[in-house]
Amino acid sequence: MQSVSGLKLVRRYASSASTSVSDVPLTLHGIDGRYATALFTAAAKKNTLELVETELNQFKSLLTRDAGVKRFLETPILDRKLKIEGIKIILTTGSTKFSPITTNLFTVLAENGRLDHTSKLIDAYLSLMTAHRGEVNVTVTSAK
Repeated sequence: MQSVSGLKLVRRYASSASTSVSDVPLTLHGIDGRYATALFTAAAKKNTLELVETELNQFKSLLTRDAGVKRFLETPILDRKLKIEGIKIILTTGSTKFSPITTNLFTVLAENGRLDHTSKLIDAYLSLMTAHRGEVNVTVTSAK
């Protein structure tokens, strides 16, 4: 400890971040894994993990019902500005009102030109939620 004109100076080490990688129940790789992990962390901080999961399941069912929406997301030739406006329209029209976290995710995906990863990202987030709940997928094979 040093003293400078009556003040005591103490060296302190940096504190750890409030959320660490260990809070995420599963390590995912790739673009979809990075976005899913970031979404999981943001939803955990806001205590909205289940809400985001429900919204992503609703969006996933929209993709299976409406081939036009899926084609819009996966088409690489559309301008990013058009995709940003389009995703805003998709998220605001319909019976479901999406949370700010989910809306922000899709806006960031559109801005970064990553909307074509939506299906994989949703599956990755659902895998994180399965691991978070402690569920394990198993395949049972039996002989007759």
